[in-house]
Amino acid sequence: RFEGDLARATADLVREKQIEGIQRARDAKEIRGIDHANEIKAQLEGLSVSYVAQAASPEGKLFGSVTASDIAQAIKKSGGPAVDKRSIEIARPIKVAGSHTVGVKLHDAVTAHISVDVTASK
Repeated sequence: RFEGDLARATADLVREKQIEGIQRARDAKEIRGIDHANEIKAQLEGLSVSYVAQAASPEGKLFGSVTASDIAQAIKKSGGPAVDKRSIEIARPIKVAGSHTVGVKLHDAVTAHISVDVTASK
C-alpha cells in the first residue's frame, strides 16, 4: 500500500516538472507585445538563412518540398531566434533550389519576410 502511494506521488512530481519545463519553453518562444515582435523581425530580416535539401535532380528540382519545420530549423542553425513552425508562411511550395522569400508571422500586425537559399546536397 505504501509503495503504491509513493509511486503515485513520484509520478505526480515528474508530471509537474514536465509541465514546468513545457511552460518555460513556451515562454521563451512567446512574443511579448508588438515591440518585442519588431525586435525579432529586425533579427530575422538581418539573417542569412540557407537550407540544404537532401535530394534533387541535376536541374535543381527537389524530390519533395521544403517544409515550415525545415525552415524553422534553418533559422535556428543560422543563429536566429527559435521560431514556431506554425508561424512560417510559405506562399507556394518550395520545390526547386534557389532563393525563396517566406513570411514569419510574429504578431497580428508584424510579419518578417526572410530570404531562404535552398541548395541541393551533392
